[in-house]
Parts: sequence; C-alpha cells; structure tokens
Amino acid sequence: MTPDQWSRTKALFGDLLDHDPSEWPELLSNEADPQVTSEVHRMLQANQSAEEFLSKSPAATLDAEDRLIGRLLGPFRIESLLGEGGAGRVYLAQRQDVGGNAAIKILRGHFAGPRALKRFYAEQAILARLDHPNIARLLQVGVTDDAVPWLAMEYVQGRPFSEVMAESSVRERVLMVIKLLDAIDYAHRQLIVHRDIKPGNILVDQRGEPRLLDFGIAKRLDDTDATRTHYQPRTPAYAAPEQVLGKPITVATDVYAMGVVLYEALSGNKPWNESGSKLDEAILAGDAALPSTVASRADRREISGDLDAIVMQAMHRDPRHRYPSAASMARDLQRALTRRPVSARKQTSLYRTSRFLARYHRWVASGLVLLALLSLGIHREVKLRQAALLEAQKSTEVADFMLDIFDAGNALSTDFVISKDSSVMDLIARGASRLDSLDSAPLVRADLAHKMGQVYWGFSEFGHAEHYFSSAIALREANHANPDDIAESYLMLGRVYSRTGRYAPMLKAMQKSWEIRQAAFGADDAKTIRSLHRVGVAYYFLDDLDHADSIFSKAIAASLKQLPESAIQLADSYTMHAFCQSAWGQFDEALETYREALKVRRSVLPANHNLIGEGLNNLAGGLFDLGRTEEAIRTEYEAFRIDKENFHGDHNDLVLDLVPLARYLIKDGQIENASRSADEAVAMATRLNQKSPNQGTLDRARQVKVEVLRAQGQLQAALDLQRDVLRTRLQNLPPSHTYIIGSRSVLADLLRRLGHSEDANQQLNRTLDGWRQNPDRYTRELIDSMQTFADAGQCDWLTANWSKKMSTPMADALARDRKICGR
Repeated sequence: MTPDQWSRTKALFGDLLDHDPSEWPELLSNEADPQVTSEVHRMLQANQSAEEFLSKSPAATLDAEDRLIGRLLGPFRIESLLGEGGAGRVYLAQRQDVGGNAAIKILRGHFAGPRALKRFYAEQAILARLDHPNIARLLQVGVTDDAVPWLAMEYVQGRPFSEVMAESSVRERVLMVIKLLDAIDYAHRQLIVHRDIKPGNILVDQRGEPRLLDFGIAKRLDDTDATRTHYQPRTPAYAAPEQVLGKPITVATDVYAMGVVLYEALSGNKPWNESGSKLDEAILAGDAALPSTVASRADRREISGDLDAIVMQAMHRDPRHRYPSAASMARDLQRALTRRPVSARKQTSLYRTSRFLARYHRWVASGLVLLALLSLGIHREVKLRQAALLEAQKSTEVADFMLDIFDAGNALSTDFVISKDSSVMDLIARGASRLDSLDSAPLVRADLAHKMGQVYWGFSEFGHAEHYFSSAIALREANHANPDDIAESYLMLGRVYSRTGRYAPMLKAMQKSWEIRQAAFGADDAKTIRSLHRVGVAYYFLDDLDHADSIFSKAIAASLKQLPESAIQLADSYTMHAFCQSAWGQFDEALETYREALKVRRSVLPANHNLIGEGLNNLAGGLFDLGRTEEAIRTEYEAFRIDKENFHGDHNDLVLDLVPLARYLIKDGQIENASRSADEAVAMATRLNQKSPNQGTLDRARQVKVEVLRAQGQLQAALDLQRDVLRTRLQNLPPSHTYIIGSRSVLADLLRRLGHSEDANQQLNRTLDGWRQNPDRYTRELIDSMQTFADAGQCDWLTANWSKKMSTPMADALARDRKICGR
C-alpha cells in the first residue's frame, strides 16, 4: 500500500467510526480504490470483533508474565514494554514487512468496559484523522488473538521536551513552541482538541523537531459529549480552569495548556507550586507570577515584556480572553521574535514606538548620526548638488538606453525591427549591443550587465550569462561598488560554472563571494550564509562530502535562527544535506530530509512554483534509492508537470527531470517510456549545449540513454556511446568522481555482456580503484555492475583489498557478491 493509499485509508476509517454501521456501505462505495476499501473493511472488522469479545468476556487480561513479548501483532513483533498505565500498556515493536520500529498500545481486557472501550476507539478515530509532521502518526489497528484491541503508532525516538528546553536559548525555545502550536492548530482544524498537553507528552526527535504524543483523552469538538459536565480526565498542573470546573472543552483549553508549557519552557518553573485542592484553587484564581520573575537572571530581560504578556494571555482564566486559536498565539510569538508589536499588550503609541526602535535601532542610530553630520556639513551643499546632477545624468543615460532598446524604427518603413514574433531575448540582445555606450556611468553599466546575466541564466544561456556576470564583476571592482553587489555577481558566476560542470572555478567564485560578505557583514548575516552554502555545494560536486556537509550543517543552524526570512535558504541547505546522506547510502535519513526541505518550501511558495518542482524531483530520488520505484515515478511526473508550466521551451531543469524519470522507468520495466524520456532529454540538452556550452548536463542525458540502450539489448550502440560519455567526463572531472565511477561501471558491464572479459575486468578494477579514494561514497551503477559480474561467475575482482570505511549499501553488496561467488 502506498503512502497516499494509507493516508486515504486512515481518513476513511476515522470518518466511518463516527457514523452508524448501517451507513458504512454507502460511505465505502464512494472509494474507488479496492485496496483502500479492503484495508478499511479489515480495520472495521478488527474493531467489531474486539468489541463483541470484550462485551462477552470483560475479564480477559494480559497475564503477569506478559505473553505478548516476542509475539506478532499484524506485521509488528513485540520487543519490550515501554510503559503502562491504569488502562493499558505500550510496547516497542519491530515492523517485519518494511522495517522500522513502532509503539503498540494495547487496552487491558479487565479495564475494557464500555466507557474505556469507547475512549480507545475514539483515540483510533482521532489518530486516523491526523497527519502532521509534529504529531506521532497512526500506523495500523487490530486485535490480539484473544480479541484485545491494539493500535500501532509511529515510534518517536527522542529526548524529553523539558530536557531540550533547559539546554536551549530563549529564541530556540520559542521557535519550538511555535512548531507545536502549528501541530495543535492543525488538530483543531480537524475538530480535535488534545485536552492533555504537557511536556511529558512531547518528545524532541533526532532532527530536533518536537513531536506531540498521546491523544488518548483527546476529544472531537463536534462530539455531543464535549458539552457535558461529567468528570473529565486531565493532568492537574496543566488543566485549564474550565477543566477544573467540569465545564465544556474548547480549543481554548489547549491554548491554556500551551501557555503553561511555554511558561515552564521559558522560566524552568511551573506557574503553581501547590497540589491537590490548593492547586485547583490557584488555577481558578489565575494569579501566577510572571515567568520572567522566576526565570534565571540571564533570561529575565529577554522574557520580560512581550513574552510575559503572551504567556499570561494564553493562561487567562476566562477562555474568552485567551487567544482565539493556537495559530494566533503562534503569530504573536513570531512577532515577538521579530520585535514587532504583539496583540497581547496594549497598543499604546509609546509601546509601538518602542517596538519600532527595537527593530530598527541600528537604522535609527544611523539616522541620528547622519542628522548630526548634516547639521555640521552644510558647507558640503555644493558637492551634494554636483552629485545630484551626476545622478540625474546617469538617469538620463539609462532612460535613453532603455528607449534605444525599444526603438524599432519607422513602422511604415522597411527598417522596422520589432514584430509580434520578437521575444524578450531579442530585446536583451539589442540592449547588450548598446551597453558599452554608457561610458560615464560604469556602475550603472555593471548593474545592467548583472541583470542581463540573470536573464540569460534564466533562459539557460550560460555562455552569455558568464560574459555579463564577469563584466559586472570587473566594473564593480574597478569602481569600488557596494561589496554585496560584487559578492552577488561572484555567486551568480559560480552558479554558471556549476551548471556547466566546471567545479574548480565554481569553488573559487563561491569562496570569493563568501569572503567578501563575511568581511562586510559578519559570519551570521543571511547573505553571508547564502554564499557559504554555495561554497558547500562546490565541495559537494568536487566529491569532498565531509567538508561540504559540515558547511551545510552550519548553514542550517544559522538559517533556523532567521526564520521565516531564511526559509528558502534553509530548504536549500536541507536539500544539499540530503544529497550528502544519499551519497553515503543513508537513504532513510535522506528521504526525511528531502521531505523537510519540501515542507519548508511549500510553507512560503505557491504550489506550482518551480522550486516546488525541484523539491519533488529530489524527493523522487530519495524514494527511488529506497526501492519505492512506483512512488518515485509518480513524484517525478509531478515535478516535470510543474516545471513544464514554469519553463516554456528548452530548459536545464526540464532535462534534470527527464534524466531520472527515464532511469526510474527502466527499473519499473517501462522501457519504451524510458526511451522516449531519454531521447527527449538528449535532444533538449543538445540544443541547450549548442546555444550555450553545457557538457555536464548533456553527459547526464547521454548517460541515461546508454542505460536505455542496454535495457533494449542494443549493447554495441550502448558501448560506443558510453565510451564517448566517459571521454568527455574525464576532460572535466577527476578519475575518482562519482560520475566517472558510474560511467566506468556501466562500461565494464557492457564489455562483459559483449564477451570482452579481459577488458571488462580491467575496467571494473579501475572503477574500484577510483571508488577506494572515497570508499564511504555510494554509487548505484558500481553496485549493480558488481552483481552482474558475480552472477556471471567472474569473481577475481573480489580478492582486492576492501576498506572498512565503506557505506552500508556497499558493504551489503560486497557480502552479497561474496556469497554468490562462494567466498
């Protein structure tokens, strides 16, 4: 079952549990996928059989020896007990079908009365409706052999929330709470209130993400029981006044609990020190001390004011005076981090002015200094007027320049040069021919050259783009331009080198951009981090993964501190970190990082933005590495659709969609479709290379064409093309580069298939020599070729020395091939 099918299964199962069984057939008839319908039937039958058994045999229990240890529940093998409460136990289980851990929650039979059973089924229905990255997911439900109901949830391996908060800065604590509020707001929009939010129900996973657990006493907001005033389960220290009084539960109840969680995260203390009835009295009185007054001395100043006000509004004893939603509380916290006025405080002129000064204190201070200088510098008025005249002259020249670009001549004569078929590139070309006429304004020429370079870059005209970025650099450096402008031209020149496969000059350009920005703005500035990230990209393409990934880790940490402004940069650094993980064979970790990068992009970009297409392209690669080929194909098709909407005609990104798509289709046995994709990629890359040399992209397209020809049995044609691809790649890349290893691996396999055994073994050994220079790197083509040699009984290459540092997939492949060869 695919993730999409399982998502629909959970949603449909949750909806059906909210309806009378007599309505189930009609509701199920709306689902067209028989696999989804079958799984929902199984889950409903599991629930019904458990309910019938427990109504007849309420004394069923799990014995003291815990017979469940070692048993299978569905695809889950019970490993150990994680914890237990009055009504059930939670076990750690190992999934036998697809691998991974799960947490299995099992209801104790002797506690399975009608009310407990109803709550357990309600928890299943609630979890089935929730699919959020900061909420532990439901995996499956069922019953034991003796009809005790169970549910399997995602096992979150992480650290206690309170422990992480104690080690974090105030800003990091607030950012963590904002993520939790987003998860809670998502649950509220599914008409679900948690009712038991507390640090004990929050873990921070290995990626530093908070995960909300335990919806065991959660409540549907559209459930009529929610308006009743009978006893409601709660954790006393985090209970809202309405819970203490037994009044109806609303989203404001969870907002209150998040206020308490935030109070504790900021101050390290609970708002109330009482217990029992005195605790209830303190909650109803609502007179907790401000968190800043009980926080550590180092944090008090940062918490005092806005954060104090946000906590106290969230914890207001009257639900009507709290934040109306978790999202509105999150927005106020975000405003506090960016020093903007928060709604929790009275909006006086003095307060709003103080926030303005806090945000722009550097600018205000600079303005005051400037005012003082101006008051002392009236004698410079003549020079200022002269400067103004010079700027006016520049403006006139730019205006004349733009008019000249659009001057088409006399429309009634034969020299009229603009028609309905004229393109943006025609106008840019006209402008380029006139750029040198702006002799008296070199920095204006530099700005125009840089802009023209960006246009050519966008149209994959990399030769022209390189010329204009280089011109912009020369003009800007010669005329002492703004350092940021010089750094940006170097960065864009480096990106041109990247797209054309020239990684050594790419590294030099990116380092220059980073050095300029670090000297001008400091190491923590967003623009400096952007240039540093590109240095890491250069090291990645040069196969220095350790150096590259250390840079991406720094860029991620810095970008997280500057959200939401740095969201796109954060997504880029996540993506490159995932590339490193994939290159090391860490496929599960890479897939999660690809998902995180795509999530960040989707949070700030339209659904059909080309960067969303790029994120889907990367995600497809992660799925393919894990053997999830069908999902990879669907995801890559969606990426290609988005990019086709954004890029009309030939474009480099379209080639980079078609190349992996062809590879996935080969793996799926769709050879004809793969051939069409490969041919389209080669044709487009060839046209782009003719307009602007880009051998790197052309070789990627030609390499996948080799693989198609091999799959079609056209071995000699594949061999001839592979030799040419390897030749051109060796002109630009070192022998140990992963692209060289991949091409040489396929060459060795083709030689073996054509009966050239000696040459084939020689090429395979040369490939392994190149791999040994970076033995922790994963190359799919090498692993595949090793197996074809082993299957053919050609095993002499196994006697060579093997590194202990190799990636896990390579180690597994080596063990496989030794077994095949009987060694």
